[in-house]
Amino acid sequence: MWPIVHFLLGNLSSKTGGDFWIKSEGVQTTLKIFFNALTQQTLILKYIFFNSTTIFSITGVFIYIGFTAYLLKILQSKSVISGITSKIIFKFSTSIIFLFVFCVALIDLHTPISTYRNFIVLLPIFSIFIAYLFFAFYQMKIFHFLLVIAFGLSAISIAYLETKSKQYPFQNHAAASKFIFDKGLHITHKFYYHKNIDSNMLYIESLMSRFYLDKLGNIDFNPTPLDYDELITLDKRKPFIFFALNSTINTKKLMADLHDAGYIIDYFEPPQKNSDSVFVIYSK
Repeated sequence: MWPIVHFLLGNLSSKTGGDFWIKSEGVQTTLKIFFNALTQQTLILKYIFFNSTTIFSITGVFIYIGFTAYLLKILQSKSVISGITSKIIFKFSTSIIFLFVFCVALIDLHTPISTYRNFIVLLPIFSIFIAYLFFAFYQMKIFHFLLVIAFGLSAISIAYLETKSKQYPFQNHAAASKFIFDKGLHITHKFYYHKNIDSNMLYIESLMSRFYLDKLGNIDFNPTPLDYDELITLDKRKPFIFFALNSTINTKKLMADLHDAGYIIDYFEPPQKNSDSVFVIYSK
């Protein structure tokens, strides 16, 4: 019911064809997000064995289907699950998972709604599936023990990596602003900030570009919106600073293009979780 309620009662349908922040490249994106959201331990394997996120996701789905079929065969043949109720619960839980992902994949083709946190609604029923997985191998003592140890260690590893990633903010506007303030770039250079394609965001991003600078000192300057493509049109003789607030661009390519155009510039990126989302480019 969750995706249907969101689609019918929410405002997602109005976003169709617009610049919505959730992006989807098709069914493979839904499968990737579903698989990575509920089995984050496999993210470790992705970086070891797979370079392609899509290949990894599709492979993960086949593994999931195979595990489900194998589990069902074991549970029925060896009567690991006793009683008709338990078998119904197992079949019901796996059916719900498949049906849910299928429905979300269809909706993603119209209006993307798949995010890691949105799949949290599947966590209770997916936990039942994992519990049956462990229970199916209970009689294989050594394998069961190794399976529990491996699952536990991977869970601890993921918890450590996730906790470590919280050491810095998702986008570190404060540290970038402090860098600008300490160097006095807002005084000595013409100040530009990234111009959002949404005209309604221009004023908000203007306030964002100077929010932490105003906290650091009483500053009187007017930031000017500028798109990435317009950087290469700036006068090389006049010092400038470009403050990217919420970037999705390839900064290495941007810097290379500016260097090739003859600009003498430098680059600063603060420590942050989302790499290249906030950065500063300034002329020397």
